[in-house]
Amino acid sequence: MFAGLDAMVHSLEAVSAKTANAISIMMGARAFAILYTHISKVITDPKNYTAREQMLIGSYFAGLAMMNVGGGPASGISYPLGVHFNVLMGLRGEYF
Repeated sequence: MFAGLDAMVHSLEAVSAKTANAISIMMGARAFAILYTHISKVITDPKNYTAREQMLIGSYFAGLAMMNVGGGPASGISYPLGVHFNVLMGLRGEYF
């Protein structure tokens, strides 16, 4: 679940970053739509492999979108928080 929420944040970053462009906006919006549609299905039925597959696709699109903007505010703050203050990104051991 936490990895799915993280991917949703990345999809929003790709749309709202100062360096957003047509590709990042298109990919980020599509990623968010897929993730939003399927995350509750995965939470309520962890063995719903079709929904899990869609979460992977949405996460992939979010990653592609972020590659086109170079990072947003959440990405920029997560690295120093992790390195200097040992703040974890998500919860250790939690996946879709």
